[in-house]
Amino acid sequence: MTFIILINYNGYADTLECVNSIFENENSEYRIIIVDNGSNSNDVEQLLKLETTTNKVKVIVQENLGFSGGNNVGIKYALEHGADYICLLNNDTTVEKNFLSELINVFKLCSNVGAVCPIIYDYYDKDNITYMGGYINYKNGRTCIYGMDIDLSGRSMELQKTDFATGCCLLMPHDAIEQVGLLCEDYFLYYEDSDYSLKIREKYDIYLQPKAKIYHKESVSTGNMSDLKNYYLARNRLFFIKNSFVGVQKVKALVVAMLSNIKNSIKNRNSVYLIGTLDFFRKKIGRR
Repeated sequence: MTFIILINYNGYADTLECVNSIFENENSEYRIIIVDNGSNSNDVEQLLKLETTTNKVKVIVQENLGFSGGNNVGIKYALEHGADYICLLNNDTTVEKNFLSELINVFKLCSNVGAVCPIIYDYYDKDNITYMGGYINYKNGRTCIYGMDIDLSGRSMELQKTDFATGCCLLMPHDAIEQVGLLCEDYFLYYEDSDYSLKIREKYDIYLQPKAKIYHKESVSTGNMSDLKNYYLARNRLFFIKNSFVGVQKVKALVVAMLSNIKNSIKNRNSVYLIGTLDFFRKKIGRR
């Protein structure tokens, strides 16, 4: 049984569209866990109504614990209820009918698999690939994504290893989660999947399965390059470098990242980048 975890935050319409696309899946061995992260009462009411219409959906209502904390609640529930696989999936996505079968099939084809990701297309431009694997840049602490940051020229459409598993959609087996542990809740939003990818790769390989396809509405919850998003990106890149890099590499990357935050603050005439940097030094983790 696969448990698919969706985090909802005042996004019932997107969540319902995602759930309906999952219902069309050719693999019937799944349950959907919707973790509501402190939404308004109308969202909660609608989600609880949805739960009563099918035995495929379980709704968990809680305060806003962020992406990491919300997914951890879902992961714990799934593990306690006998999950063979756990899939983290953004609620602002829709999926192809074979996406789950193709992801699970990787575990039959390859050994030592810790996580598998699908290829991700732009929901509004379905010919535009926004994720096709990625890697960590150890010079500046950024996560570089093929499709979003890097040109796709020459990329193979075959099953392949990748260094970065996006939190937008990743499937892990029960045993790997038991070994790797939960997502780090210090981040609240952004960079938790970069942190998690490095932890997975300490013990396992991460694969990209291009035969599995989903479509993503980028940054629906936080807004595209909103102050909220920029704050967490600025702060959490520094925490990620501090937590994951070592020695001179860590020092150099921290300097580059801090200079980048200062530059962005001046360029955009917005102090949110500096506030994120200051909160890093103040050791302010979790929710702002």
